[in-house]
Amino acid sequence: KQWYQRRVRGKTASINGEMFAVEEFEKHNINYEDSTMWGEYKERIALYILLEMGLIRDYVEKRQLTDPVMPGVPQGRLLMWVDIFPFSEKPPDPMKVDPPNPVEQELRVIVHAVTKVKTLQEIEPEPGMELLNDLVVQGIFSGDTEAQVSEIHKRAVNGDGMFNWRFKFNFLYSYLQRKVMVPGDIEDTYYNPIVTLRVMDSNPAVTKEPYGYVHLNLSYMPRGMCKEDWAIMDIIPEYVEPPKGKDEVIDPDDTPED
Repeated sequence: KQWYQRRVRGKTASINGEMFAVEEFEKHNINYEDSTMWGEYKERIALYILLEMGLIRDYVEKRQLTDPVMPGVPQGRLLMWVDIFPFSEKPPDPMKVDPPNPVEQELRVIVHAVTKVKTLQEIEPEPGMELLNDLVVQGIFSGDTEAQVSEIHKRAVNGDGMFNWRFKFNFLYSYLQRKVMVPGDIEDTYYNPIVTLRVMDSNPAVTKEPYGYVHLNLSYMPRGMCKEDWAIMDIIPEYVEPPKGKDEVIDPDDTPED
């Protein structure tokens, strides 16, 4: 008895009347355009369907690697799988299965201006006086040990400041894991690609905490808006409004992985 019927049409496949598409599993298509790296569409969707149905895993078995010099300390894992070919066909040449190397990338962030920043004053102003602060913008990328700092806008009136400052962040990006890789002597570290911008007071005597901040995850960036009024915080996925009355800073390294 034939238990199921299947039909493959490039990027789609039908199993028992249920339709599957490559786009359902590959959310960011631009990362999978190189077919020489990821394989043909029919091969990829066949693996996705088998994984979705719980019939196979992407590898058959795994073993832990050890070293007698360091007993009890794992030295990595060996993932094994089996390819089956009919006798009528010659097995293909061995395939290179090394994961793709991280790619050098550069992120450029331009800070044009800040407006209506709620600031603090070192000396309580008299009624009717304008609020003056020296504002500065900090930018930090996941894996960086120090933040980059813009020029200072001196005597910003009522929390409005002009900068026209460009931050440049260089990093290694792993398309396979969709994370930023920081090389290490023993083991590499991976972070979510998050850039954090903070509006600070250049005078630490006023406050050392940011007046405002935002985390931007490059894996889920919102679409650019052609009008300033449309560029609101609600378009940023998973954005959390800072708590009222508290100067709380969220470390991007503490952001849970997707």
